[in-house]
Amino acid sequence: MEKSNSIERKKTSIENSIGLYCELLMALNTDSNILINNKENYYYLEGKGNNGDSREDPLSNFIIEPLYFTKSKKGITKFILKFISNNHSKVVELDGETLAINHSFKKFCINQGKFNWKGKQHHLDDLIDFIMVGASKEITMIPYIGWNSKEKIWIFPTHAYSQGNVYFPNNDGVFEIDNSYFKLEVDKDDEYFIQPHISTEPSKKEIVEYFRDLKMLYKDYSYLGFGYIASSFHVDAITEKTDFFPFLYTHGKAGHGKSAFINIISKFSGMKVSLTNPPSLDGLRKGISGKASLPFIIDEAEDKNDRSRGRDFFKYLSDTIKVIYMRSILKRGHKDEERLVYYPIRGTLFLGGEVLTSVASIIQRSILIDSSKITKNEDVYKKVKDSQMPFWIGQFLMRTSHVWQSYFLDLYDEITAYFIKQGWTNIDVRIRCNYAIFLAGALAAIKHLNNYFEMELISEDELKTIYLFIYEEMKETKRMTESDHPSMQFLMKIGLLANKGVLSKDIDYKCIKQKDGHVYLYLAPSNVIEAYKSNEKTPFYTTSHKAIKDLQNQSFFWGTRKLRIGQSQPTAWIIQLTHPNNPELIKEGIIHPDLPDTMVYFYN
Repeated sequence: MEKSNSIERKKTSIENSIGLYCELLMALNTDSNILINNKENYYYLEGKGNNGDSREDPLSNFIIEPLYFTKSKKGITKFILKFISNNHSKVVELDGETLAINHSFKKFCINQGKFNWKGKQHHLDDLIDFIMVGASKEITMIPYIGWNSKEKIWIFPTHAYSQGNVYFPNNDGVFEIDNSYFKLEVDKDDEYFIQPHISTEPSKKEIVEYFRDLKMLYKDYSYLGFGYIASSFHVDAITEKTDFFPFLYTHGKAGHGKSAFINIISKFSGMKVSLTNPPSLDGLRKGISGKASLPFIIDEAEDKNDRSRGRDFFKYLSDTIKVIYMRSILKRGHKDEERLVYYPIRGTLFLGGEVLTSVASIIQRSILIDSSKITKNEDVYKKVKDSQMPFWIGQFLMRTSHVWQSYFLDLYDEITAYFIKQGWTNIDVRIRCNYAIFLAGALAAIKHLNNYFEMELISEDELKTIYLFIYEEMKETKRMTESDHPSMQFLMKIGLLANKGVLSKDIDYKCIKQKDGHVYLYLAPSNVIEAYKSNEKTPFYTTSHKAIKDLQNQSFFWGTRKLRIGQSQPTAWIIQLTHPNNPELIKEGIIHPDLPDTMVYFYN
């Protein structure tokens, strides 16, 4: 891709000339008595005064400049017109039914602000003929910002991107792109500020320094955050493979940098956001539909005590959030099926909260960012916070998304295959795919930047470190999603009892390390159950038989065996503490990823 030819900046030039329209009106004015005063901007009928001289009888205090027409999904035609008076002008959208009826048209005009139509029905009929001839260009109304998959354009209030080119709207807010016309039809959203197009290109050094500073603050989380935005740019393409798309979920105490992380990472999407409380169900449906291939950000989404802090967002909207993950259509119900409102899932969810949700299904669908691990460096933070770099990078990746989408999709396949090759199949496939999507997004976007600037943002050694970091994060997510099961709570408890000395080595349990490096834990069932029951206020398991029925379904459970442990020889439960598939990764202290962290106390 040649730098000099990769970006063209275009200003749309299609604006109807009112002078030409007046000529058209006069040329067509054969059977009509309507005339136009294009100096004072009104329609009139020619009459005679008391002295027989010529007189203008006004039909309006404005004239109409036909601009475009558009058709709704149901095939209803609407006209985009400009009302022009001596004092001001206004672009309006008028449906055929309102335009066709004189009373409705008069009422519409007044509602638009000091536009008065005085004509009768037959005068309006003549005017409609002129409007239909003048509004000859069809315009596509787009009710959301971001990526339009049908037209293959990125569109925002201030600019649009198509095939590497940049377009700007004309004075009526209309974009002309490849002889087609587009206009945004969105409500003003004060919570999101769209960064206007940045035309100044940064240097290679500035790019490298920005990513260095970002990693200094957020470590390898910087790649997951950046990868979330980058993969969001191709959310439609990746969900054709996966049928789902994960959430980015930042959690941690106030003052740990959670909100700052959300603000900085969101800038890669070309937006600045004001972080607010979770929306209502209707607000969530509208928000996720109003931003295509862009993040919809929800802050302060957390578990809440019903009596003191209100309804918990995740528990209340759990089913809706799962639908968003699966990229299905949301709908607002109505007893009349004809009046159902459908909300396509266009955006992606970026979540934040002080308290991580206890809903395991949401955790399993999320990439988690623990803000307690964020580095505190005020000087570096100020540089990153004040930088315009993420806006430029995001805009560059958007307008050239057609170039690097194939990198992203290929890398996703490579990464998922690599996870399997490494033996990480102990991690739930959904969790593996979630991380693969974000990692592929980060690496594909970085590869594209590397190619464009002829640089190297990630070395081979750094890449290995990132993969190991991802593996640890996947294990942590898996532990969280399984920790609610009674068998996992039971293992966590006995691990803590071993740490406190309530369960004793070579009396209640025994660890044996094999030649291949694997470590097996042998538990004396009666001893373990009695210690558990004595130290648990409301024990879930009251017998060893009930506990083993649940434990035997776990991947780390290796059956039972008679074994001498101290003075007794029980039929011991065998638990594999070390990872079964990767002996080369086994070091002291590494525990099977399916087990709770507290099981390390047995290992030691």
